[in-house]
Amino acid sequence: MDDINYKILTLLQSDSRMTYTQISKEVNLSIPTVKERINRMVDKGIIKNNTIEVNFKSLGRNIRAIICVDVKSNRYDHFLNFCTNNPYVTEFYRVVGPYNAIIFIAIEDVDKFEEFIDRIKSYGTCLTSFLTSTQYKNRILPGDREK
Repeated sequence: MDDINYKILTLLQSDSRMTYTQISKEVNLSIPTVKERINRMVDKGIIKNNTIEVNFKSLGRNIRAIICVDVKSNRYDHFLNFCTNNPYVTEFYRVVGPYNAIIFIAIEDVDKFEEFIDRIKSYGTCLTSFLTSTQYKNRILPGDREK
């Protein structure tokens, strides 16, 4: 990975619909060269997918939270199934530590949040943090290259 590929990744992260033409102007390369670089990053698994970011507030889901859950081992599959089929769960991570699952939710209001928490308590203990803002996410790290 060179500086140009990092620049391309940064551009695509800010707008995954950016055209090859727009990217080529930003990085000062021809359109076919940009396309080839992107294809190589896809082939190498550096770029996993092209996606969108949903603005949950626009959907009326004003409360976003991170919930760490210590799921009872005999209930883990049930908890995973519950989360997979629950429209409020936006991300699910299996982790090692004091908790064995971390979920992100986007939900309409405090009443629905309380109902949600009451349901997951049957799977184990939980610790909740409310998200107030996002400083950054999916940040491209520079690796071993010098600035």
